[in-house]
Amino acid sequence: MTPDAESLPALRGAGFTLYRQRRAQKIVDGWDVAARREEQRRNGGPPELWAEDVTRGYRIDVAEESDPDAWRSLHGRTGSYALRTDTPGERLPLPVIAPISPGRGLPQSGQRQP
Repeated sequence: MTPDAESLPALRGAGFTLYRQRRAQKIVDGWDVAARREEQRRNGGPPELWAEDVTRGYRIDVAEESDPDAWRSLHGRTGSYALRTDTPGERLPLPVIAPISPGRGLPQSGQRQP
């Protein structure tokens, strides 16, 4: 790979980053387990499922020391939509029929390989 042909994605982030060792092996192992579960299902037997077999992501909530009973999601977000114009820096608000309710984001893994 040459720098002008293709390059690694830029690291972006605000806040903290989590790393997981041997992630590729865990993914391949998960595929093997899923194949065995599918084989059990095809043979008429109910597969034995555990939480890690059906969990596909995590949601991270936090509580402040001052109010430990009020949990807040780190993934909550609000936003608005605008259209760019030909004038630099100018934005036209995009009209919406109904108010945009707060949404939820999710943590996503990013892979980098040299």
